Amino acid sequence: MALFDKTTGGSAFPWTPESCALQEYIFDGTQVPTGATDTVRIIKIPAGCVLLGLRYQVVKAEGATLTFDLGDSSSATLFVSNANGNTTATAAGYVTPKYYAAADYVVLTTDNASTKAQIKVGVLLGKLA
Repeated sequence: MALFDKTTGGSAFPWTPESCALQEYIFDGTQVPTGATDTVRIIKIPAGCVLLGLRYQVVKAEGATLTFDLGDSSSATLFVSNANGNTTATAAGYVTPKYYAAADYVVLTTDNASTKAQIKVGVLLGKLA
């Protein structure tokens, strides 16, 4: 199982939260091919933030069997479990607020290999003073 970190370097989202912000990332299997159970860190959650909601959109279907999960370091399936990556769709995955005292990541785990899918993930974060 490999871990790819897309929250650092040139792909990192340059964000310093003031109150609320929407962060988005498009996972692209042609750029970061994954195998079964590989995990990709896609969005950094700064310390002291509340995740207010998460949604995803399969922009480009895999063309073969692909399910994926969205979560954080506490649970890889916290937000979404076994979403279909072989059909274009948009869905709200998580709407229960979660507070992060320490920095964390939203992670995408592919349950099958992915070399073609494109999945857009967006989170709404609020900064607590």
